[in-house]
Amino acid sequence: MAKRGVIERALEDAERAAIEALSAQMRAKLKIAKSAKPEDVIAAIGKFIDSVRKKKRAAPRDADTKMGLGALWGEQLRARTKWTWVHLTYPEGFKSFGLVPKDRHCACFPLNDIPDQMSPKKTDENTSILLFNMCVAKKTPETKARTYTPFG
Repeated sequence: MAKRGVIERALEDAERAAIEALSAQMRAKLKIAKSAKPEDVIAAIGKFIDSVRKKKRAAPRDADTKMGLGALWGEQLRARTKWTWVHLTYPEGFKSFGLVPKDRHCACFPLNDIPDQMSPKKTDENTSILLFNMCVAKKTPETKARTYTPFG
């Protein structure tokens, strides 16, 4: 039996609206002006994550805040790089919403990765700002088009 590849589908209108709503809610919660540059928003998200990791702020327990941080991060990447939100299903069973560049050589999953950055089990560095900067600078995995290599 041939190995099945990654399956991509476009977001449904309701899914797109949910990401936009979560992003807007988180922007308001963090008191970030709509006029703020993507880099400034990413810095605010990084600061929020650091404050949770340093136990200066309680880790968010509600899914809206966790997903909202990821949605807000993803919207900044989309705005800055023109990457596209999609839903991806990998052959081994992983499914999630993610962002992909035009050639689909990689994919990042901020709705998974950004909340994971706040996990009490995390011992390595907060990479939320680094990941954004690498994507903007096109310092992503050097893989073939349409391989959807997870990045982040």
